[in-house]
Formats: sequence, C-alpha cells, structure tokens
Amino acid sequence: SSSSSSASASDAHPWDIDDFVVDDMVVVRHPTRPGAFCVGKIIHVDYESLELSIHYWGSSSANLLTATLKPEFFDPADQKSLFTDRPLARHSPALSLFSLSDVLAPSFALTRRKTIPPFLLRDLARL
Repeated sequence: SSSSSSASASDAHPWDIDDFVVDDMVVVRHPTRPGAFCVGKIIHVDYESLELSIHYWGSSSANLLTATLKPEFFDPADQKSLFTDRPLARHSPALSLFSLSDVLAPSFALTRRKTIPPFLLRDLARL
C-alpha cells in the first residue's frame, strides 16, 4: 500500500504539480517512520491524480553531509535492499507513489558527487 492512500485532494501543501519534473530529486515523508524523510528520483508525474512515482535513493553512510546517494534496489536472493548504480538483472527498483502533501522540499538536483546540496540539508534540519 502506498503512503498516498491516506492523503486526500484537499490536503494543504505549497506545491504545484507543474513544479515537478521526471528525473528531478525530491524529499518526501517516510511512509512508515514518523518524522523521517526519504530521498528519491521522480520517475513519473501523474497530472490527474497529482501523485509522484519515486525511485528511492539512499546511502549506507549515516552522515548526510557526505553521503553519496545511489538508487535503491531489492535483491530477492537475500531479501535485502542495496544502493547501487549497477543493479543485477534480478534486482528490482525500490519504488513508491506519493501525493504532493507528502513532499517536504522543492525538487532539486544532487551535487556532482551525488550528495544532497548543503542548502537542502539546512532546510531538512529544520523539519
């Protein structure tokens, strides 16, 4: 079940669906951990339902200042998630659907080193 199932069209949010473009990165509420967030790449924008399909990105590093982000995949062989730029054929992308009310910050681009930009880290620290 997606995190958007509890969202309604009347949810207040400052975003316009036209602000989001495929291949931009976005920060969204974590679907199961209150107060936590996720980072992902937009893979589809649904202009009718006002929902974003996101491919999760993450890092094994706990330090967000220096963490290099990579796409997240699920490996059915060992039932674990992994972050890699080179998934095997058996790996499936970690995807989810989010409503605009789940978006916590404007869409952005990673730095050249695939890290979260400093301005965004400052904004996220205030959440």
